[in-house]
Amino acid sequence: MKYVHYAPRAPLFLVEGEPGAVAARLMELALEQKAQGKRVGILSCSGLGDYAAVGQVVEAGHRENPVTVAAGLYAALRRFNELDVDLILAEGLEDSGVGLAVMNRLRKAAAVRIVAGNQPKARGE
Repeated sequence: MKYVHYAPRAPLFLVEGEPGAVAARLMELALEQKAQGKRVGILSCSGLGDYAAVGQVVEAGHRENPVTVAAGLYAALRRFNELDVDLILAEGLEDSGVGLAVMNRLRKAAAVRIVAGNQPKARGE
């Protein structure tokens, strides 16, 4: 698969949608997984939520400057391998400009895409 080098060892769940809904859904999922004893990794794009209490947070960059996210994405995903998390929950970005390229890479790395407020989508849906 193209871009498979972006995929970390742990399954990545990409949470997409309106920023407020993304933060709320990501927190809900993180709490559920933590309650099951899972080591949760959270790929954050600075500024959406305070997730430190529910998982290992790695910031790829800042959502207001998607170029920083694009520049930090690969290193952030590799960092989760070092942290040995069971799963990764990732904040989605806006699908425009550089954000579109970042989302393309995240979707290729994702085991499951979750649209905030809706049911999970399997890869390729």
